[in-house]
Amino acid sequence: MKYLLIQLLLVPSLMFAQPNIRGAIVNKHKDPLPLTNIVLQNRAVGTITNEKGEFILSNITTADSIKITNIAYYSKVIAISNLRNNDTIILDENIQQLNDIVLKNLSKYKEEIKLGFDNYSNNGEFKFGPGNQIALFIANKLEIEGWIKGVSFKVKELGKCKNSMRIRLMQMDTLHFKPSIDILEENIIIKSGDLKKSNYLDLSTYKIMLPKEGIFIVLEWLYPDRDCDKNSYASISANLVEPSNIVLFNFRDKAWSKDSRPRLPNGNYMTPNIGLRVAY
Repeated sequence: MKYLLIQLLLVPSLMFAQPNIRGAIVNKHKDPLPLTNIVLQNRAVGTITNEKGEFILSNITTADSIKITNIAYYSKVIAISNLRNNDTIILDENIQQLNDIVLKNLSKYKEEIKLGFDNYSNNGEFKFGPGNQIALFIANKLEIEGWIKGVSFKVKELGKCKNSMRIRLMQMDTLHFKPSIDILEENIIIKSGDLKKSNYLDLSTYKIMLPKEGIFIVLEWLYPDRDCDKNSYASISANLVEPSNIVLFNFRDKAWSKDSRPRLPNGNYMTPNIGLRVAY
């Protein structure tokens, strides 16, 4: 009888706690999807799939769910209780129409210019933690047809949690002035160990054209594979020179918002030190 009682007392913990769970993320052709973001919904913990599309999550509970995101595929939310060890999860391709952003002939684009704010004074910062994204709009003020060569940005503090960062290029929703479609149709991630105070990402091989209306550069602080305390954050260097509100924020791919951006006494807004190199 005593042995039976002990067994019954253990049932709740067996139901609601698991040390870890493994799985793999693939597309409908069973191709692995590396660098796919997997986040626990109820905790600030997550991971990224490896080159084989495999992942492992530790110290999870069956009361939680995971959200799986990959730029070129539709996101998926799955309850932990519906997962089994070594499950294979299939993501559906997100086919969206882009507006003439891929170049076919690069030979005429020989001169280079810098757009954006990476060369401005470093007299401010945006602090954000895992799951946060910051989007900076860079206008095509010269109305040039140009080939995007790369993105640069400055990190002020890397914080306590050693997180990796995902970089996204997104078209503008001209009706609502918000990021819409991903132009980079794959995950571009800078691992935590490779992040520096000044960073440059070469995108020339993607042969992307600068949209005529401009572009959103998005930085996303990815989840580490362990818990971060509530005071853990990283910060992107910022300047105080822009009079227009061209920065938006979101958390875990929720709706974009401008509400978190303070306005300064001189009427300017704080703007992250992010730049774009373009050949024309």
